[in-house]
Amino acid sequence: MKGLAIALVAFLGLMVAGFASTDCGLQYNYYHKSCPQAEQIIATTMDKLIKQNFDIVPNLGCDGSILLNSTKHNVAEKDSPINNPSLGGFDVMDKLKEALEAECPRTVSCADIIAFATREAIHKAGPDFPRSRYEVRGGRKDGRVSLASETITSIPPPTLDVSGIARFFGVKGLTLDDAVTLLGAHSIGDSHCSAIGGRERNFKNTGKPDPTLDPKYAAKLRKQCPASQGTDPTVSLDPITPDVLDNKYYVGVLKHLGLFTSDATLLTDESTRAEVHLYAYNPAIWRKKFVAAIIKMGEIQVKTGDDGEEQRDVLLGSNRQAPRTMDNPGFAKYGLRHRYYHKTCPQAEEIISKMIDSFIKEDFDIAPHLVRMHFHDCFIRGCDASILLNSTSTSTAEKDAHINKPSLGGFNKIEKIKAALEAECPNTVSCADLLAYATREAVHKAGNFPRYKVRGGRKDGRVSLATETESNLPRSTIDLKAIARFFGANNLTLKDAVTLLGAHSFGDSHCSVIGGRYEKNFNHTGKPDPTLNPALAAKLRKACSVSSDPTVSLDSITPDVLDNKYYVGLLQHKGLFTADAALLTSKKTRRLVRLFAAKPAIWKKKFVKAMIKLGEVQVKYGEEGEIRKSRADYGSNALACGLCFCARHKPQDAYKNGLSTQEDDSLWATKYPGCLQEDYYQKSCPKAEAIIAHLLKGFIKQDVGLPAKLLRLHFHDCFVRVRRRVMICLYIICFVNIFAGTSPEMRRFPSLNVPSRVSEGCDASVLLNSTKNNQAEKDAAPNGSLEGYDIIDKLKAALEKQCPGVVSCADIVAYAARESTFQAGLGYRYKVKGGRKDGSISKASEAVQNLPPSTFNVTSLINSFASKGLSADDVVTLSGAHTIGVAHCPSLAGRQFSNYPPKSPLYLDAAYAAKLKKMCPKSGKTVSQLPMDAYTPNTLDNKYYVGLMHHKGLFPSDATLLTKSGTQKLVAAYAGDPHYWATKFGAAMIKMGEVQVKTGKQGEVRRQCSRVN
Repeated sequence: MKGLAIALVAFLGLMVAGFASTDCGLQYNYYHKSCPQAEQIIATTMDKLIKQNFDIVPNLGCDGSILLNSTKHNVAEKDSPINNPSLGGFDVMDKLKEALEAECPRTVSCADIIAFATREAIHKAGPDFPRSRYEVRGGRKDGRVSLASETITSIPPPTLDVSGIARFFGVKGLTLDDAVTLLGAHSIGDSHCSAIGGRERNFKNTGKPDPTLDPKYAAKLRKQCPASQGTDPTVSLDPITPDVLDNKYYVGVLKHLGLFTSDATLLTDESTRAEVHLYAYNPAIWRKKFVAAIIKMGEIQVKTGDDGEEQRDVLLGSNRQAPRTMDNPGFAKYGLRHRYYHKTCPQAEEIISKMIDSFIKEDFDIAPHLVRMHFHDCFIRGCDASILLNSTSTSTAEKDAHINKPSLGGFNKIEKIKAALEAECPNTVSCADLLAYATREAVHKAGNFPRYKVRGGRKDGRVSLATETESNLPRSTIDLKAIARFFGANNLTLKDAVTLLGAHSFGDSHCSVIGGRYEKNFNHTGKPDPTLNPALAAKLRKACSVSSDPTVSLDSITPDVLDNKYYVGLLQHKGLFTADAALLTSKKTRRLVRLFAAKPAIWKKKFVKAMIKLGEVQVKYGEEGEIRKSRADYGSNALACGLCFCARHKPQDAYKNGLSTQEDDSLWATKYPGCLQEDYYQKSCPKAEAIIAHLLKGFIKQDVGLPAKLLRLHFHDCFVRVRRRVMICLYIICFVNIFAGTSPEMRRFPSLNVPSRVSEGCDASVLLNSTKNNQAEKDAAPNGSLEGYDIIDKLKAALEKQCPGVVSCADIVAYAARESTFQAGLGYRYKVKGGRKDGSISKASEAVQNLPPSTFNVTSLINSFASKGLSADDVVTLSGAHTIGVAHCPSLAGRQFSNYPPKSPLYLDAAYAAKLKKMCPKSGKTVSQLPMDAYTPNTLDNKYYVGLMHHKGLFPSDATLLTKSGTQKLVAAYAGDPHYWATKFGAAMIKMGEVQVKTGKQGEVRRQCSRVN
């Protein structure tokens, strides 16, 4: 695919002065009444013409002025030197306009055609962009003025520096981040050699190439752009993937392969360089932001209402809204992608495949069970694994609704797979993704289907209500209109419905679900349903009379194979349900049934596409869901394993189910005393968290360095005395050992090897004083610089006064760390569960063994964190805490005197090294403390990562994060996106704060934090 169809839309598609108005009148589905086929016509026509491509440069707001021809008295934008001859595609716009005028005369504006066509170009040019198109609001009117003179001052030339880029984009209401994002459109298309500005041979009249341009690339450009006069050939904007809209533009910029000066300049500024790194290593993030930026750009200074007109001929004559969210199903797919777990859990799909294969060999019925479970899950609140959640004493979940019980099965198999995945990759693969992958495997095994690709990234929902099944799941007795309505509500067409009903080719149904079609008095007629094959009706009467509610096969031809025989049976009037027979009541659906019955290959292909579509219905991603550690929320097996799953859904589910706060807390406190819970002290000490927050705010005003001290205290507490063993409880694989001896919970599992002593984690052991016979953790060498004990004591004293003997020291440390991050600048308070109990053991020797020193390399760091159940990503994320606080010279381990070459990831910036040498010389007086972050030492932000990218990491353990590809990429991502890091940091702090906690009777609530009771 050639051309600048997207490249110049992004880089040059800017508007003459002014911001978008505050009420531009744009709307989604703007033409759904006046020209309902408009967007489809554009999509279809673009699909046919896409090889020609086009370049669009709207120049008076998004008003189609670029399309106007010059006149005798005026040179239009399209004929200005900056646009002619580089722009093309005007003929494409003519054809689109002609098609729309034929369908809906004088209705669709040329400005809207440009916006919709751009969307289609992105859709076609970027294979990794989501297959569903993002929504574009319509309602632009066409401008009446087009002046070539205005292109000179409004369109940014390719020779700009960063400040120039910021200025050109800024006057259009676009940020510098938007500019860097939109420049990614330089990943496709061509440029005339004259636009390069001589960078390849005579940069700025020096007689030499631009020194910032890769020499080999410069030589290649010289061949493509000969010095002879009279010619102006074209070259690809992106030498890596010139015909694909992807993130390789940023990869090229990092390799000094940017064609224009304005490309290379992105590496000269800290913020833009960090964003380039982010996009180079995170294509999904760039795609999502690119779509948002394109939408934003497409609404700049639009004309609406009486401000313009709808041009009948293309040639003659901002309210910015955020991109679609999860409320809009199409945009949801930006959170899904193929091979989602290939880095975080590369064996996930293989594990699922092998286990499903084993299950089906043991019991074939698991295949139809999984397909039906997936269907029932996706039709209620989207594909979020809500079907797997257990009922509670106060709320009935979906799985226990009449329509699902007892017909649904296979829950125990999902549980087993989840256990295996947790063993391989703890807290990584969501239950929703597990169910989607498992369904794919069931389809593959049951019908010899190809193993179709399933995108991952779904998050698990927190709500499951039996009452929602009645209005969302189609009954077996519905007619065709109802089928269309139920499927349509989930963005599925009637064609999808006919295709997916082919899953009735295998599996069973209870006789009660058939609706009496086989009985001799169907609908009080005194006869069986006349649309049911008489022989099948007689067979069903016999089969359904043997017990109270037996099961019969859905497909009487090949009941154990997922194939097209369901449709063959329908044509023979052997559909089991009224809903099956209904497919013959319409010409359209009857035609499909005949097609699928005669052409099994066509049905298989359509079925796979429909299953993929079904699996992406209203998915949750990001913070809209979670990754459950167990497929069910409240199971006793969860308690037996000590993973405290039971608290994961507490407030959201309970309150949405209509429970009062008091009832919910009472239920949880009595039924699950051994688990961490949000709002743990709501009844026993309701002001606990507020007291901690209030007091700490005052303390931090007096000591700005306090947040760093309390964070470090929390970290050092959680990392000591954690021993990781594996113990299998029922079907859950547990990564923690919480039992001392044989607890009542463990007596049900006498064959398990229970450790003889409790391992410690976040249990406030770091607060205990040494005794005559024992040196405690706080007095170990790695902890000699720890501070903040006095603050914890003050918090404890205040809480003891308010609620004696209630709030543990371990919880105080966790809450204090959370409040510290907020006060230091994190921007939000992440949720902290309470219920930790205080430990009774504290040994200095174990602090030395467990705390990672500042000299660790990346492998040692990852191994150290892994022993606590934390991932490599957690290593990078939590290291961001080094953005606040101070260190002592010995902890540098001589890094300021290292001599690594500049290209080495361990290199220390020369100016920064010189500064450190003055503060920490080899001999003589050293400073008592030095800031860990060279930029913002008292603010918890992402500048730590910016410093790393500039080789200003203070410790060897900081610099080592750049030595491994995976950790280096994450450092770059965090450097470029502070919100992304802040979100991940809160999640990692929650995870660390739950390392090997003691709950219930495993510990105590100390009266004084420095000594056991």
